[in-house]
Amino acid sequence: MIIKSYIESTAAAALKKIREEMGDQALILHTRHIRDGRASRKIEVTACIDEALVPSLKALINPETTTEDEIGPRRVEAEPVIERPVPEVESASTSLVPAIETVPSRLHNVRDRLIDFDVPSEQTEILLGDLKNISDTEQITNSTIHAALKSSIAKLINDKITIPTGTKVMFIGTSGVGKTSTLAKMAAELTAFRRTRVRLTSFDTQKISAHEEVGGYADLLDAPYEVNPHKELKAANNEVVLIDTPSLSYSASGIATVQRLINLTKPNLVFMVLSVCNRANDLIEFKEGIQTVQPDLLIATHLDDTRRWGSMLAASVATGIPLAFVTDSPGGVGELHVPDPEKVIAKMMNGREPRHE
Repeated sequence: MIIKSYIESTAAAALKKIREEMGDQALILHTRHIRDGRASRKIEVTACIDEALVPSLKALINPETTTEDEIGPRRVEAEPVIERPVPEVESASTSLVPAIETVPSRLHNVRDRLIDFDVPSEQTEILLGDLKNISDTEQITNSTIHAALKSSIAKLINDKITIPTGTKVMFIGTSGVGKTSTLAKMAAELTAFRRTRVRLTSFDTQKISAHEEVGGYADLLDAPYEVNPHKELKAANNEVVLIDTPSLSYSASGIATVQRLINLTKPNLVFMVLSVCNRANDLIEFKEGIQTVQPDLLIATHLDDTRRWGSMLAASVATGIPLAFVTDSPGGVGELHVPDPEKVIAKMMNGREPRHE
């Protein structure tokens, strides 16, 4: 176990440092205000992490971070209150053209790139399915391949999501995917850009200091928060309630726990948070568990930690649940972005995002 204290001028700066050095699975043990000898107050935040989760102890001494370009425009807008379920979106498994039986030689490269991107073979064939509409006599060019692939990826994205006041929003997901960090990003987005009042609620009784982490974000945003409220959860007309949950494990009991919370709190919108660092096949094998709790939309995290983002595409294809947002920044800092098919294709084909002149 590695335990380290960080002294910064603000709690936000300390949390950012912890996420940069220790990652999303770091646990906040303690926070306290101190004086640095010059009558100015600072905050000391103590965090810990299992050594096995740190690739190198050197990372805690001289961390290196990489920041990539935005993954798309910010899309959180004020609209009339929506009710669950979210307006029906075509299922990815039915809206895409059926898989092609024989892959033309011109498609071998893009097929191999998709598989290397961590899109399993079955989902790769579906994503290439739009090319079946091209007639046998029409030449399959790089531009037609690009356009068809862009169209297939765009069908997996719902870019019309709004978070109006009076809404209860729940975040679910397996351990370590960044549910609490994603909640904090959305809370900051609503507070800073929408000037919307938010209330944070945590039902996570599994992760050590989970409540302190949510409380820390609430303090930074000057927002109220509550832990395991034993009362009916309601959202006032002038606020958005964001709900953190325990890990959605692969076990039947873990799925049942989250399902009970959904039945108890009756959220208007449920986001399933997944990490692109998770293997696509693991997410596909968990398809029944995901569909049991019926999330409305997917949010993909950790895009800054790997060049292989295919698991988010594969999960959407396999479950029929659209992607709403992605994030490429650690911890509660940074923003949520709508996925950009052009940038996804560029990352897959070149290992980097496109440069726009």
